[in-house]
Amino acid sequence: MRTTTVALLAVAALAGCKGKAALINKLSSGSAESDSPVANDQPEQDDDSDEARAKRVAAVFPNGPATEHFEPTVKLSSLPPAAVIDPADGWVLELSLHTPLTITQISDALDPLPTTTSTVTTGARQGDGAWIDVTLEDSLPESTTFDRVAVELPFVAPDGPLTAKDIAEVSTWIGRSNTKLNAGTAVPSIKAEAALVRAQKVAAVLKSVEDTSDMVLTISRADGAPIPLRLAWDAMYSAGYVWAGDLMQWIPSEGFHGLYSFTGTDSGLWTPEDANDPMATTEDIHIHFSIPVNAQPERMLDVLVQQARYIAKRVGGQVIDNETDRPVNERLLRQRVAGQLKILTNAGLSPGSPLVTGYFY
Repeated sequence: MRTTTVALLAVAALAGCKGKAALINKLSSGSAESDSPVANDQPEQDDDSDEARAKRVAAVFPNGPATEHFEPTVKLSSLPPAAVIDPADGWVLELSLHTPLTITQISDALDPLPTTTSTVTTGARQGDGAWIDVTLEDSLPESTTFDRVAVELPFVAPDGPLTAKDIAEVSTWIGRSNTKLNAGTAVPSIKAEAALVRAQKVAAVLKSVEDTSDMVLTISRADGAPIPLRLAWDAMYSAGYVWAGDLMQWIPSEGFHGLYSFTGTDSGLWTPEDANDPMATTEDIHIHFSIPVNAQPERMLDVLVQQARYIAKRVGGQVIDNETDRPVNERLLRQRVAGQLKILTNAGLSPGSPLVTGYFY
């Protein structure tokens, strides 16, 4: 997941209730940082690696931004690796190979990929073992062979639900590759007609939760006074956040879509060089997460509330629910999360699954 994608979606969640609508256009056009009077004086930063970002932060905060350490009492369970091929997420065509092949041989036989279908996942496995992503051929020993191949088309992608044209194109592609693979007839997970019906249902359900999928809390001072930017950096880093370029993020472990933060500055972005000015301030601090893309949204909500309360205490502020524009009411937040989960689970969808995450990102 690219930072710019998360940035655009997170700020979109702030639009309207905090006057951030204009920022969405700035982010999508890549011009948001140019509107920051401090950041505009900085040289172009082409290196967006973790190391380069850490150096920029260290240049402004030689001893690190954090002066405390806050640890949420809520713990999130580690996530198992996402399945490469999962019939719950899409329409799958599976082939049994008459002769086991290496990943390189399979990849060569399947080339070229379809050009008009937006998302195709290709996997290979030996017997009933786990599916391996064919695109990861460089990470496997050349001698490793597989006797089954499958391709998956998600029921819903960011550009819309699965179509009959997608299925026809992939079926033709696999048919052409069949001889090279020396495989038997491709077996679909479900009939094409059933897949199209499922795709329309999934698209409708995800569309129904789209406008309320984001949980956004805002930390601001009750008297409207601005928050010193260096203090904001201190509070965020003390709460476990790390600057990820444009935004702050808190990600508990690999596989999670975590918590993301924006500022109440003109640009809306976190930029370490802005904090060089001891007089620099931010109107408020926004922290956000997407309910459907989190595998454990109820626990993530608990973490969000605990962190927000800690940060508010550090900066002398209060926590506001962006949905109501009132001080946060945890009961209402939990009801909102529970409502989203009920809609998803009733439709046979799992929060944080590749299918649901792929729709929103």
